[in-house]
Amino acid sequence: LSESMSQQNSTMYRMHALNDASAAWDSLRQGEKMKNSTYLHKFKSVAQAYEQAGGFLGDARTKRFPTPDEREEYLAVRFLVRSDPKRYHGLVAHVMNQYTCGQNIYPTTLSKAYHMLVNYKPLVAPSARRNNNGRRGDQNSGNGDSDSHAFHSSTEQ
Repeated sequence: LSESMSQQNSTMYRMHALNDASAAWDSLRQGEKMKNSTYLHKFKSVAQAYEQAGGFLGDARTKRFPTPDEREEYLAVRFLVRSDPKRYHGLVAHVMNQYTCGQNIYPTTLSKAYHMLVNYKPLVAPSARRNNNGRRGDQNSGNGDSDSHAFHSSTEQ
């Protein structure tokens, strides 16, 4: 992809090439069925093409060019947050919540972000147990926070 963008840049007006590269960069997301390795390859290619076309991977507010470490961290976080939301929403939420609680576990390199996706194990909610009436146990308590049990009186038969 970056090779075709580079070839396009030599035959296309510079601002037009930058516009196309910017659109590709802004729309890049991991597809629902896209393998992580494919996403990583595409991500790197589109990022490279965007920079080669004149795109800026720094703090747009300050227009300061990032250090190599800041650039790598920016790419790592963008790779994480633009991953497939169906598969990785829980991971992104976990990283955000940890930061809120004072623990920064955001990836600092693209390889660490890739490692997070590849090794992520989503939490599986336990199935709701059913009571004797065939209803979920949490229907009696209203919010599922109670350990109350339904008892039959000895007079009922």
